[in-house]
Amino acid sequence: MKKDILIFDVEGYAAHFRKFYTNSSSLSYSVPPRTVISGIIAAIMGIERDTYYDDFSKANLEIAVRKNKKTRKIMQTVNYMKITSNKHFQIPEEHTQIPFEIILGEKGCVSYRFYVSHHDKTFLDQLEKRIKEKRYYYSPYLGTASFSCSFKYIDRVKGDEKQTDSEIYIATVVPFNSIIERGIKLSKINTTQVLLMKEKMPSEFTGDREIKSVESYVYDENTNPLPVILKENYINLNYNGESENIVFM
Repeated sequence: MKKDILIFDVEGYAAHFRKFYTNSSSLSYSVPPRTVISGIIAAIMGIERDTYYDDFSKANLEIAVRKNKKTRKIMQTVNYMKITSNKHFQIPEEHTQIPFEIILGEKGCVSYRFYVSHHDKTFLDQLEKRIKEKRYYYSPYLGTASFSCSFKYIDRVKGDEKQTDSEIYIATVVPFNSIIERGIKLSKINTTQVLLMKEKMPSEFTGDREIKSVESYVYDENTNPLPVILKENYINLNYNGESENIVFM
């Protein structure tokens, strides 16, 4: 089965993707969750906040993400104001300091590659056109408004949906439940170069902006493809003279 997939990079000087289970300290994922990527796509297309969750469900919109560069985290302290009336915007009376984790990348750049497929070809055509023309309806950002970002169009290809019982190298973040038991082939990994991560992230919201589903994902912090044995299908892509395997979130 062939899938129509749009590929583009997103880059910025820093990022913050707040972990949904943190409270007083704003900790961050190293990669954007599916819900964040959905919001970025909605911003490009000019879709109002909290109106797209059903249209962007997994049945309609398929998303994969790959880290392009290594990242590191730093902790900063941010002042938050208590706002109970309009005058507090000008003369705040109370504030609190919150630890805030920031993602930084190599050479001053955080970079991810997005792979997007939509059941509606017209939607994908419009998204492709906006990215090519750098014409975004709302200004996009990496998790928080102070971290603006830019996009680089890569390609639009037909991906081959495949299945195998053997290990396969996956370049993108992999849903943990799609890997068979003991299906991460540690013997194929150079442990001096790979920093294996497993993180629990929200994958979908309800119409009331409540978390609908949460999944665990695995990836290498150092951007290496992971050798895994999958229960489910993967997508093989050929672009820019290279072959790459991805799994949707």
